[in-house]
Amino acid sequence: MKTLAATLLSLGLILFSSNANAWFFFILPGSVTSKIGDALTGSEGENCVGPDAKVGDPITFNGVPMTIKSLSGTSTRCANAAMPIRALLVPVTANPSTPSTVSTPSLQENTTEGKLDLPLGWESQTLKEAMKVNGIVLHARNQTLDAALFMSVIKRSGITDMTTFADTRRATQAANLREPSPSGVSLALINGLPAWRFSVSGKLTTGQQMTYLQTIYESEKEVVVLNIWTSQGNFEKYRDHFIKIADSLTGLRPPVDADKDTRAKSNLKDDQAKSLASDLEAARVLEEEAKRSTEAKKIAALPPQVDFNAEALKSSRILGCPALEAKVVGIEKENILYSIACSDSRVLLLSCDPAGLCLQKK
Repeated sequence: MKTLAATLLSLGLILFSSNANAWFFFILPGSVTSKIGDALTGSEGENCVGPDAKVGDPITFNGVPMTIKSLSGTSTRCANAAMPIRALLVPVTANPSTPSTVSTPSLQENTTEGKLDLPLGWESQTLKEAMKVNGIVLHARNQTLDAALFMSVIKRSGITDMTTFADTRRATQAANLREPSPSGVSLALINGLPAWRFSVSGKLTTGQQMTYLQTIYESEKEVVVLNIWTSQGNFEKYRDHFIKIADSLTGLRPPVDADKDTRAKSNLKDDQAKSLASDLEAARVLEEEAKRSTEAKKIAALPPQVDFNAEALKSSRILGCPALEAKVVGIEKENILYSIACSDSRVLLLSCDPAGLCLQKK
């Protein structure tokens, strides 16, 4: 860093002395000016710690023991008021008492067989070392929706109670926001995996209102955490889009007998365990209904003699519901079921018979 600073200073002197009456203007990218600033000030590190942290303190990230090698004071990089200090962390070595000689070895990256089906517009980003240390295996952004996501992996053996783990994740997310508004934690079954889901809305230090949607999946050997975030307004508008991404995780083996496994490892009372088993069974039913809905969509996609979509939209207008969107949600005998999103926020359910007559379903 001293070499870089000296080079920059020398360059400045050469440019200045070459022509006292000449002016040179350089527009540098933000990443370059950031590195120049670090070189001049000696600041370093990609992590943020609390105000009481000291050089040499041990700290753990995702089960990996680390040591604080240096502190660079408060930084605009650290948006969380509880952790305002920029820090450089290195893995613990055999001789942590001499941090000045510690080198940073390459860390083994977490991997997963889990796969997300990311729609068009989402692009994977290069993972930084700090992300890898925290178990993150995927970082993706959607510039059109101004949204982003992290997918991280944790060994299942290190978690003794999935329900408590989900509650802790929700509390941690809420603690990172101002005026947080967390939802409840819902239990679902996603592609055979028990999953816990919640959202947390709140303000960043800049005042921007954000919403975070977290889904936690339990598999045979690992726990996957998917965190999707965007502005609160965007989240409300594209909620179904984000949930569809969260529901697309595949490639993981479920726990052996999910009901019993969840009950035993969560240390639930009998009545709570019965309720959990009931919820899981209900989730399985919903999953079966979703499969039937998919079949309905395939049927509706075939070139029909009757344009059911047009008939559904026409019927919704007659019923006083200017439609924003019409979706096939299932089949009932020979009728196709449509869900109509009205411009006044109502949802209208229609049943369309083979002749194209669509009536409101009570």
